[in-house]
Amino acid sequence: MQVTKNKPFQTEQGNSFLQQGITLVELIVAMAVSMITVVGAFWWFNSVWKRSVRQNEIQQMEVQLREATKALNSYLRACGTGSGDAFFYDPLDISTAPIDTLGGLKRVISVSGGVMDLYGNFTGNSTVMKAPMITDLDRVKVSNPFIFTTGTSLYINGGSTQEVQRIKSISADSMIVFENNAMIAYPRGTLIFPLERIQIDASGGKSLKMNRYTAFGTLKSSKAFIPSGRSGDDVIFTITGNNIAARRMDYTLTFAINNNSTSKTRVQKSSDQVVYMRGF
Repeated sequence: MQVTKNKPFQTEQGNSFLQQGITLVELIVAMAVSMITVVGAFWWFNSVWKRSVRQNEIQQMEVQLREATKALNSYLRACGTGSGDAFFYDPLDISTAPIDTLGGLKRVISVSGGVMDLYGNFTGNSTVMKAPMITDLDRVKVSNPFIFTTGTSLYINGGSTQEVQRIKSISADSMIVFENNAMIAYPRGTLIFPLERIQIDASGGKSLKMNRYTAFGTLKSSKAFIPSGRSGDDVIFTITGNNIAARRMDYTLTFAINNNSTSKTRVQKSSDQVVYMRGF
């Protein structure tokens, strides 16, 4: 019996099919196709990533604009000292506002060079004198001393006589001691409340800063609203109407961002506001 061995598949040239490889041309073509695929995928991913970043910046800008107008409107509504006009009284010249007229009158709202200063009771708290001032004009007992802090300022609204005082100390028996004597001996029930200054600053054109001070200028807190944090940011704050007699202010706040500092990629949002100032 004759045994034969199976032979591998033979090509016409006599070489094994399994021993054949790819040519150099095929390798180059495959590498080129792979490179194009990788570059295309990278370009697509980079484009999607940039659109995502841009969309996030626009959303952040809208949120910042909304929060800025909300805060600004709350300060505008509260500015004033209840005197019924655009002035408050500071005969001892304790606040940082410049004296507008004789008798210590100072403006509740002043605007200069993209900076607006507001004076008023921005805490929303107030109290009254528990006892009349008789002999000691540098101190007063109040119903609620906890709304005040040593080293800050308060406003005494006694109707025909009003003034700003700086708080020297607060005792456990609800006694507030001033750094200066009051102008007159105020009666029991006289209204007293914290007096502060809010500074709205858009002078730099890149952010809207809201700084909170005591009436005499000590910084208490600060917050900045920015469109995106990029170098191409723009902030424009424009007062379009200021009718003090009607206790009304109109303004437009615009936030803008630029992708490459070109007008073609500029995106901006504006908010037109009408605010009635109840603090007057």
